[in-house]
Amino acid sequence: MACLCGCGTTIKTCPHENCGFAIPARQEIREAVMSGLSRDEVIAKLVSTRGEAIMASPSFKGFNILAWVTPFVAILTVGFLIVFVLKNWTRRKIDGGSGTTAVEPNADDPYTKKLKEELKDLDS
Repeated sequence: MACLCGCGTTIKTCPHENCGFAIPARQEIREAVMSGLSRDEVIAKLVSTRGEAIMASPSFKGFNILAWVTPFVAILTVGFLIVFVLKNWTRRKIDGGSGTTAVEPNADDPYTKKLKEELKDLDS
């Protein structure tokens, strides 16, 4: 059960010595247990009087399922994106180092012909 005084902790671990919420809530829980209510009945009673906000973790039903599933879906999605990006980066590094692709020279290009002639002159 969450403490609703604003501390962000549970009723059991509320750091305030004179908490206006945790102390009466603990007393209410004690009285409910002493009257013979089961754990689920005590929880249902507190939720009916204080609202769903008293639950330290959301119940696994209805729209709250999204609160349970979303973190796992987000972690998996980010993991796949990281793997995808890293594979692309490493593929570029292996292919050419500069990230550019090699272009085959056009044999009809006058600059290519001139380059081949000059390279032949250097070899001889």
